[in-house]
Amino acid sequence: MHGNEGSSPRPLPQLVLLDLSLPKVDSITVLEQIQQHPRTQHLIVVVVTSSAADQDLLACYDLGVNSYIVKPLDFQRFVEISRQVGFYWIMLNNIPDLLF
Repeated sequence: MHGNEGSSPRPLPQLVLLDLSLPKVDSITVLEQIQQHPRTQHLIVVVVTSSAADQDLLACYDLGVNSYIVKPLDFQRFVEISRQVGFYWIMLNNIPDLLF
């Protein structure tokens, strides 16, 4: 058997925080793969990046991201924004149980 064949698939995360500046893989490719796979196409994806470029913003929304956040330079502010994002998408937002 290969991988998880014959067993139930691993649970999916409730929220994906994706930085556009990944060191070894193109983040746009990651978004494309998430959207193309039936099991992951409905994942909540929030891009958290230092890029405020319109081309990046449009590319991400074209690929179905749920939110695009430009990282603040201040670390404490970044921590606070990350906490607020998690609270909103996991605690306040309604997600169909079928996705998990």
